[in-house]
Formats: sequence, structure tokens, C-alpha cells
Amino acid sequence: MIAKGEKLSKIAKKYEGEDISALLLMVPETYDIKILKEIPDCIDYFRFVKTGVDVRYGPHNVNKGNGVIRVLKALKISKEFAMAIGDDDADVAMFENVKIGITLENGTDYAKQHATFVTKAIDNSGVAYALKHFNIIK
Repeated sequence: MIAKGEKLSKIAKKYEGEDISALLLMVPETYDIKILKEIPDCIDYFRFVKTGVDVRYGPHNVNKGNGVIRVLKALKISKEFAMAIGDDDADVAMFENVKIGITLENGTDYAKQHATFVTKAIDNSGVAYALKHFNIIK
């Protein structure tokens, strides 16, 4: 989490030299201009909904499953207590490393075949619907 007033570039500096290739930001569109000024050209900033942005470094053939493994290990969380939400073929690697893999109605057929649960489309509050379904939020 970014503390108020802490620059994105300062946080990124903490992880310089680490094998991190992507992250997901849940920020409103009003942050775009500020964030885009702070990140280098080699980083792809892709807004997929009003409040969601993928921030990716380098080629987009990232193994998201490896990322999930690293995060769970760092946080000392068993895969039995983890869930992943995605909508394309690359997200299946995440599903394989968590107990619950959720894909969106507008996701690829391959993702749907490998998901534990298919939720509503992203533009129909699919993430919120899934989180409610699994009693994460009310």
C-alpha cells in the first residue's frame, strides 16, 4: 500500500533489482497523469476499468503463477487461503496456485475452463459479485 504523499518512484526503488514484472493498482482515473509522470517508458500502464490498472514491465509473457507463489510465500499464506481473479489465458497459472480461481464472464474460454467460479463481466461489477459470493464482502 502506498502511504499518502509517498511517491510511486520511491516505492519502486525499494524493489530495484528484484524479479518483479507486474502489479495491479486500484486507483481512480484522476491518478493517471501523476503516475504516468513517475514511471519510466519501459513500463506499460494499462487501465482496464475506471478503478483498475495493470502496471507491467517488459514483455507481457509473465508467469502470473510464479508471482502468486512469491506473494503467498512472502506473506506466509497457504494457497488454501488464497484466491485469484483474472480473465485471460495468462491468468490460469494463478488459478493453479490458489484454492479459488475466479474468471469473469467476459474472460477467455480457456480461463473459464480452468476457473473454480465464473463471475459476472467486469463492467457488471463482476469482481464485487465474486467477492460477495465467497463472503469476502457484504
